[in-house]
Amino acid sequence: MTINGRYLFIWDRKKIEFYDLKLPMTSENKLFVNFKISPSQKNAFIKNIVTGNDPDKIAIIVEQLQDATIFSWDLIDNFENEAFNIEKDHSIIFDSKGNINILD
Repeated sequence: MTINGRYLFIWDRKKIEFYDLKLPMTSENKLFVNFKISPSQKNAFIKNIVTGNDPDKIAIIVEQLQDATIFSWDLIDNFENEAFNIEKDHSIIFDSKGNINILD
């Protein structure tokens, strides 16, 4: 689970749901990130969701056997901005505009 100033994110190995904190946490107000890992990708899983200054932008970290992929995601359009293949050891920071910077 991850929380920022606007949303609460809950995920399992394959999908992500979230709630707007300004609304009651009911099933009617549950939102979904338009991101899923295919069941055929048995070695890939969502490891973490990272948030920064901009509550409408998140980083989705997906781990695999040898490496990881970081997806920059825009929640307003519910769309992937960019994807980065990286080694498993990394740090993520966001700039003042909510853009992702990856440190190895």
